[in-house]
Amino acid sequence: MKKRRFLIISVFLLALILTGCSLSSGSANSWAYSFVKWEDNPYKITQESIDNVGKKIGTVTSRTDIEGTYEGNFLNSFPVGTDLYEIKGISTSEAIAVESPKGKFIKAINDNFKK
Repeated sequence: MKKRRFLIISVFLLALILTGCSLSSGSANSWAYSFVKWEDNPYKITQESIDNVGKKIGTVTSRTDIEGTYEGNFLNSFPVGTDLYEIKGISTSEAIAVESPKGKFIKAINDNFKK
């Protein structure tokens, strides 16, 4: 009886440990945050809506689910063909606007920008 109880508890703990390990390892298509790469600069996409959009500065040319394998104007959360715009009154080295599939504009801030 004690052997059977020990075996059941051991199997349960082993299953629990293995499940925890697989959950924490992540997957190739999970990203820390949504971003766009434009002119070799990473821009973190915010939830801030933008109304004062200026001229179009580019279009997203690639998308992938594997981190570290992106080239050109890259975006990880919207489809290829998404347009990028300047924001009036803000330098593109600081932030840009991303057009969402719904036709709204969302602010993306340069991760490398230093004031």
